[in-house]
Amino acid sequence: MRRPHPQVLPRSAPVMVTEKQATPANGAIGVNWSALRQTYALLLSLGVAAGCVAWCLIAIRVPYLGLAVGVAIVLAGSGLSLRLRWSLPELAGLVLTSSCAVGIFTLWLWGGFHTAPYFLAIPVLIAGAFFGWRGLIPMTVVAVAGVGFLRHGNGQWVTQVLVLASVGTFAGLVLSPLQSSLGYAWQRSGQAAYLAEQLRDRQGALSRTLKTLELTNHLLQRSNRELELARREAEEARRLKAEFAASISHELRTPLNIILGFTEIMSRSPEVYGDVNWNLTLRRDITEIRRNAIYLSEFVDDILDLARVDALRMPIHREVTDLAEVVQEAVGVAQRLLQGRPVQLLTQLQQPLPPLFIDRTRIRQVLLNLLTNACRFTERGQISISATLREEDVLVEVSDTGAGIPSQQLDRIFDQFEQVNAFRKAEQSGKGLGLAVAKQLVLLHGGHIWAESEVGQGSTFRFTLPLVPKIVNRLSSTVETPLSSVPFVPSLVVLDEEELAATYLERHLDGYRVHWAADAAEARQAIASLHPEAVILNLAPGGDLSVTQVKGLDLPAGVPVLGCSLPSRRWLERDDRFAAYLVKPISAEEMLATVRSLAPKGEVLVIDDDRGFVQFVQRGFQTLGGDGAGGPVASSAGGYHLRWAYDGEEALAMMDEVRPDLVLLDLALPGIDGLAVADAMRSSERLRGVPVVAVSGTNPGEEALAIRGETFVLTKARGFRGNELISLIKSALQVVHADYVSG
Repeated sequence: MRRPHPQVLPRSAPVMVTEKQATPANGAIGVNWSALRQTYALLLSLGVAAGCVAWCLIAIRVPYLGLAVGVAIVLAGSGLSLRLRWSLPELAGLVLTSSCAVGIFTLWLWGGFHTAPYFLAIPVLIAGAFFGWRGLIPMTVVAVAGVGFLRHGNGQWVTQVLVLASVGTFAGLVLSPLQSSLGYAWQRSGQAAYLAEQLRDRQGALSRTLKTLELTNHLLQRSNRELELARREAEEARRLKAEFAASISHELRTPLNIILGFTEIMSRSPEVYGDVNWNLTLRRDITEIRRNAIYLSEFVDDILDLARVDALRMPIHREVTDLAEVVQEAVGVAQRLLQGRPVQLLTQLQQPLPPLFIDRTRIRQVLLNLLTNACRFTERGQISISATLREEDVLVEVSDTGAGIPSQQLDRIFDQFEQVNAFRKAEQSGKGLGLAVAKQLVLLHGGHIWAESEVGQGSTFRFTLPLVPKIVNRLSSTVETPLSSVPFVPSLVVLDEEELAATYLERHLDGYRVHWAADAAEARQAIASLHPEAVILNLAPGGDLSVTQVKGLDLPAGVPVLGCSLPSRRWLERDDRFAAYLVKPISAEEMLATVRSLAPKGEVLVIDDDRGFVQFVQRGFQTLGGDGAGGPVASSAGGYHLRWAYDGEEALAMMDEVRPDLVLLDLALPGIDGLAVADAMRSSERLRGVPVVAVSGTNPGEEALAIRGETFVLTKARGFRGNELISLIKSALQVVHADYVSG
């Protein structure tokens, strides 16, 4: 929740700040006035009391009742003001002012001290110091009116009235600018504090933004690295595919050429073989051999074409072409395929069609592939081919009345080696490459191709050729580029309930970016976005990790999971010797909140060898209230009696004398350390129930890990290969060595 913006007063505006003016914007001003009144109450009360006692001892020779009553009133008011100065500082000032005035009037009227009215200047000054004009004027009026009205045996009343009026006027002239200056300074101080807080908030927001940008930059680097690696793999696969296709086509075409050549000679000129009995069965077998050889040759051509397209080496030789002539050439070839079958081939060409700038051979290949496909699946009926002029292109359609294509296969028929299984007979089987080649050739011309079909009603294939040649962006073979010069920092995900373990690793583990996940769901999200090298589970000291437990986290199977015990506040919180754990540096608010939750009031023992930290604890408790007065080893504040010791032996001796209600224990003590002190307290029936707050400047849990031991487990759901296990064993042996001396 954002704080309201402070109201900035003009420089020329009068600045008389009171508690009523202390708003959230200048709340610090009200606090300063309160603290100032507390100081006034302390100093003035002690001063008045001491002055009263000194005056009695020096000036009064014969004590009597009026003197005793007046002095008692002043001393009682001073004492009451001292008690009220923390909780009600304004009331403390009112009590001190009133008691002084009443005591002085008592000394004058009852005690007969005719010079006492001069001392009324003291409550006038006290009222001005505490309340400014709103206290100074009423007190001055009361003092002047009282002296002037009563005149009790006083021949100097005129002088006394003038003195009191002068003192009140002088005090007003001095205190008013002083309070205005203080108020202005404190207002600016409050505004400066608020602006500093706003600056800290902005810095925090900027820090969070920088962390977000750092994470985004890391994700971008990781994505760029993976994309670069994927591009290289794709380039390598494309190159290998092209080389394989070229090699296979070369190796197959040579024997196929020989087979086709010999079978053609056998079919057309059998006489060259002499007196061979070319019976009907032999001729039929030779024809079948030739037909399959042609099929293989066309299959090799299609594979080579697709490989060229994928390798971006398919040449497109554009020229001004009459599309009608290309259609007629393709129809002529298709008619030979339909000889002897009850299928009619129709041509519908819109006249006149404009000449197109296309590759004549490639478009004829597209038409032949579509017509061959229609002839293969149409047993009776008709096949029609049409060309229609549109605004920006020419639409070519090839329709048939064949078996049709199921709707679930329409999206895949242009894929390589994809064939329509429904209604397909053995003799209708194709290579599964014709439509794929046709699609690539149409796309290279800047057109589009698609199909529409209904089972039992036939199919219609359509493709477009633009009237104006389009520049087709064919991704050229990329130049081999090195990976980014910016070093890539791999990631790790630490899965733990608290962030401390991740912070510990981030501080001590170089060369890795550490991310914290509080539960398995966050870990899965981090794995999906960061692609870390491994996931680290923070195990309890002496704990274990099994493959079943890892699988229960539902993490990706390929991500290694490391289980080990890292420093954690939980290890000490679960230790029954400690009720809480604080890590230095500690704020006063954090310390006091922990103390209040465990002991609302009572004896608090601080055990720390750092005298500066002990003094910090004292000041923190003084903010709760109380004067903090005490000796060298104890003080009282805010309902607590604070005691301290600088080593373990001294602390145990003090606890034998006085049982504390709470102990703040530093674990790193000279001599008897903090853990030994905690053990001694737990072994004592008298001290066993005392809550102990562990305080340490080291990472939480390191002491517990050193005592209980540490587990390190590496698991991977997919398992490890033999060479990986050997490498892991070697790495472990480089870090861990046998220790025969300490055993």
